[in-house]
This record gives sequence, structure tokens and C-alpha cells, in this order.
Amino acid sequence: MPKVSQAHLDARRQQILDAAAACFYRKGFHLSTMQDICKEADLSPGAVYRYFASKDDIIKAISEENRNNSIRMIGQMRQGVENYRVFLDQLVDAFFRMIDEFDQHPAKLNIEIWAETFRNERVRTMQSETFKAYEQVFGGFLRDGQKAGYFQPDIDPDSFGRILISFFDGLLVQKAVDPTVDVWAYVETIKKITSSIHCEPEHATVA
Repeated sequence: MPKVSQAHLDARRQQILDAAAACFYRKGFHLSTMQDICKEADLSPGAVYRYFASKDDIIKAISEENRNNSIRMIGQMRQGVENYRVFLDQLVDAFFRMIDEFDQHPAKLNIEIWAETFRNERVRTMQSETFKAYEQVFGGFLRDGQKAGYFQPDIDPDSFGRILISFFDGLLVQKAVDPTVDVWAYVETIKKITSSIHCEPEHATVA
């Protein structure tokens, strides 16, 4: 029997994740079934179960993929920017563009994940890990800036990370309820708020 390439396996796995996301958009996690996902992917149950043993596994994979893509994006942006303030502003722009493109972006599924945490201990644990990962990234950025003398030293990095998450998630919910929300007016206000934590030197560089 010919050996199946890793590229083929990866493509099939992504096909299932994309099909699951489409189902979750339409029906939510709770009402979507593995049968729905198989039908959407145009695959047999056996083919789908080869990659994912349960719907929870699919939810976990989608969440991890979104989280890893976002953290990778942050790392790439950080490498290309020297000034802390510029980096923070660009980071805000990049993340909130996801909300401005709400209907086309995977961030929309975050709301479904949060709803599922009330019913599913495994999903709740997974979401807690996701929050912690973002807190570490954003908090680490603040710590580096504090060491460089660019951010005020009395700001708690962990709380700073949680606040940035809250800025994003809070608006995500509002955008879902009211599509007319002005994302970029919100972004400009966030930048004014975050500018208050800056201190000299003005041109401290990102490590």
C-alpha cells in the first residue's frame, strides 16, 4: 500500500477542522454533532475519527490552532519593530482588525468556546490554558519594557496581560451583539489608555 504523505494527512486534518468550524458557526458547539461534521467535510465517520476521537478533540484543536497562530503573529511582529510604543500600537491594530473582520475571522468562534466552558470541564481547562498563554506573552512584553525603563515599574505584568485580553474579548462580545460598534474608535481609546503606562526613554527598543 502506498505511504500517505504528511502533507496529505495535514490537509485532511485541516479539512475536518474547517468543516467543524463551519458547523459551529451555524449551530454552535453544543448542537453540532460529529455526524454534522462528517457530512460537512464529505468524509466517512471512520476518516474523521482517525484524526479526532471526539468533538471535544476538534474544539481543542481549533482553539490551539487559533492561539498558536496569534502567538506566532505576535512573535513575528516583535522581531520587526524596535520601538516599544510602536509595537504596542501595531499589536492593538492587528488584534482588533480581527474583530472588524468579525464575520470572516476565526475569533468569532471564541464566543462559542466560552459558552461551552459552562457545560464542559475539558473545554474550560483548555480555555484557561489559552488565557494563561496570552497572559504570559503580554505580561512578558511589559516586563521587558519595564527592564528597559520604558514602562512604569509599578504595573503588575500579569494584570496587564489580563487587561489586554479583556479589551479584546469584551469588544468581541459587543461586536457580536451589535455589528455597528465602531472598532477603530475603540482602538484609538485603548491606545490613549495604554500610552499612560509609558515613561522615558521615548525611544527604548524592543529586545
